[in-house]
Amino acid sequence: MREFNNVVVNGSTLEIHLYWTGKGTTTIPNRGLYGPLISAIAVTPSEYRFLFHIFVFECLFILLFLFLVVGKKEHDNSIYTQPPPVVSDEDKERVALYLKAGLHPLKHKFVFWYTRRTPGVRTQTSYDNNIKKIVDFSTVEAFWVTYCNLARPSTLQCPTDLHLFRDGILPLWEDFANCNDGKWIIRFKKVVSGHFWEVLVLALVGDQLDYGDNMCGAVLSIHFNEDILSVWNRNASDHQAVMSLRDFIKRLLKLPHNYVMEYKPHDASLRDNSSYRNTWLRA
Repeated sequence: MREFNNVVVNGSTLEIHLYWTGKGTTTIPNRGLYGPLISAIAVTPSEYRFLFHIFVFECLFILLFLFLVVGKKEHDNSIYTQPPPVVSDEDKERVALYLKAGLHPLKHKFVFWYTRRTPGVRTQTSYDNNIKKIVDFSTVEAFWVTYCNLARPSTLQCPTDLHLFRDGILPLWEDFANCNDGKWIIRFKKVVSGHFWEVLVLALVGDQLDYGDNMCGAVLSIHFNEDILSVWNRNASDHQAVMSLRDFIKRLLKLPHNYVMEYKPHDASLRDNSSYRNTWLRA
């Protein structure tokens, strides 16, 4: 009988189990007391453990695969149960003409607006008279022609507003399309506002915003000491959607997680006749 210590177990090791009993004891017998005490011998190749691990891994893989397949099927079914977006005949004709001309149509038609704010108390009449339409566009090519010829924010006089809104939505609190809506407000130093405005414009025109059709437009307000970027959205009462939009804006503009943004519904602006004072939410 030989005794081995510190034996390295590898893939070719056999484990031999000796089971003994008798003489009123179940303890391990002293060296040399073999023979009648050994009642059974079991041999366990170490490869069985490896095969067991493979078996467990394969079971987990199959369960994961079934989970993904079932989840995808449910997702596909949910897509088919939702009503498809309504596309007007006018939009279809417009897209067909653009494609025939070799142009690249955008998902939505947009309008650039310009406002030169006058000192004093804002009234609806004075604001309506000051807001001017610059141009509308609905193709990639038309956007770049427009954008490349617009004055840079750093060259605009104070106080001035630049607006980019989807066609059919006026940049006015009172507009019917903005009923029950609101806006996120982000304040920037003047030296960086132009960059953030450009990033937001490209995301809005390129339909890269997760908020989708609930986006109305964006405004860059040029002030003396700071510039203010505001993002207008639908359904100001939907708190979860409003907070999701905030998170997306922070990711898009690469703002720090603790960067303070303010939110204000349009009906609150109508009551206090102010765009940026008395904001309802800071987050």
